[in-house]
Amino acid sequence: MREENVAFIEFSRHFRRHGLPVPEIYADDLRRGAYIEQDLGDTTLFEFLVANRAGENIAPAVVGGLYKGGGRCCRAFRWKPDAI
Repeated sequence: MREENVAFIEFSRHFRRHGLPVPEIYADDLRRGAYIEQDLGDTTLFEFLVANRAGENIAPAVVGGLYKGGGRCCRAFRWKPDAI
């Protein structure tokens, strides 16, 4: 298994134990290089942004929603410094 996959799994489990918003790792077999993680949907960020364009720009309400969501996530990490 690639080192970055092992790191992703370990960081995800660590952050989740501390109540931070990351995908859950349901199972892994590191010897075989496989893991099963929580499905966060089929829409990529790029697809979402393309679908929510207002002319040449992203619709302001969409940008505001993304910042609010990102802000909540960042605050969750900042409020739990022992988790980092």
